[in-house]
Amino acid sequence: MNYWFYLNKELSDISDQLQQIFGINSLQRDYENHWEWLEGKSEDSTTYINVSRPHNWKTGEYNEPIRIRLEMDVKNENELNLIQSFGNKLSTVFKEEVYFGNVVPLEGNSLKFIVKQTFNNNLRTT
Repeated sequence: MNYWFYLNKELSDISDQLQQIFGINSLQRDYENHWEWLEGKSEDSTTYINVSRPHNWKTGEYNEPIRIRLEMDVKNENELNLIQSFGNKLSTVFKEEVYFGNVVPLEGNSLKFIVKQTFNNNLRTT
């Protein structure tokens, strides 16, 4: 499962909220030259999550999407319910539009995001 959204916060600032949404006890942060990420597993190892975004130490990369890659040991009939539930929770908690779909690796560090569904619960009003 792939979700993504845009947020003007560092990944470390949203770790606790992601742990609550996905039922993960702890997310570990790491980084390299291009990417930074959080990753973790549920206590029973049935759920794995990787949250990543390109990073820039000086300016951040807030114009880049935060990608959530979720792997779960679920039966197909439950997957649609989980997709809906997590998408709605992410949108509600972060007050941002959240996308679900496919992420295709391209050349270098580029990714192509293919939207299958959009969640926009409780969006900010300006």
